[in-house]
Amino acid sequence: MAYSLEEGSTLVKAARHSVELFLTSVKFKKSIVEKRAAHLEEHHGIFVNIRHYPLGAPRGSAALIKGVRPVRSLIVDAAILAASEDKRHVPVSHHELEHILFEVGVFSRPVRLSGPISKMKLRQGKEGIMVEYGFRSGFLLPEEIKKGEKMERILEKVCAAAGISSHDYKRADVSFHKFSAQRFVEIEPSGQVEEVG
Repeated sequence: MAYSLEEGSTLVKAARHSVELFLTSVKFKKSIVEKRAAHLEEHHGIFVNIRHYPLGAPRGSAALIKGVRPVRSLIVDAAILAASEDKRHVPVSHHELEHILFEVGVFSRPVRLSGPISKMKLRQGKEGIMVEYGFRSGFLLPEEIKKGEKMERILEKVCAAAGISSHDYKRADVSFHKFSAQRFVEIEPSGQVEEVG
């Protein structure tokens, strides 16, 4: 997986445009945004983070971990979920559009972890982890895993992110995957996009 800066910029602009249309249009049409990213047909998981500018405070995030549809479609859904459905934050309003930054990440294909999970290793700053248990799922991005952090603590944190007990990582019916993520972010609202990480 290697998206160009131009493709990453297209995804970030699509995320912003999705939220702008969703918040300001009487009748939102997903197809309007999809057409602008029509060439991005690959199937990858995707996430969108929204932060306040310039403070950097979180305003919402959402991830669609499995690439069940093309990226051009998932980006619209993830952006709207981040702006309106993240229960940790008040939904984004149209008054904020000039004061928020969009970050988009594209997940690599997840690799299932097997064997004694607490003995697994992740490449520091390069690999994140996701958990699935029934209908619940959660993830930690590579930058959310601290240097030298013990695997047991990482597993507890990712379980908490999925809304399950922090000790459920010991259950046989809980599955874990590792992944990498390519990330693109606006430098300023509606401004230039750069690749980070």
